[in-house]
Amino acid sequence: MKLELIPVNQERWPDFELLFESKGGPHYCWCMAWRKIDVDSQDSAKANKKALMRRRIDEGSPVGILAYVEN
Repeated sequence: MKLELIPVNQERWPDFELLFESKGGPHYCWCMAWRKIDVDSQDSAKANKKALMRRRIDEGSPVGILAYVEN
């Protein structure tokens, strides 16, 4: 088994989005709870959190890594 760890970036957005939107994924928060500086009471909707996360990624801010497993 091969494990590859890749930082989340613009190129990996489709995989990141799929992870969050999949059943059991954290689609309701988009991990913005830890980034309170970006979220105020006006930006509490799921779509706004997703857009804020996308903007962070587009700006090159590190947000995490994706793990790919190859059998």
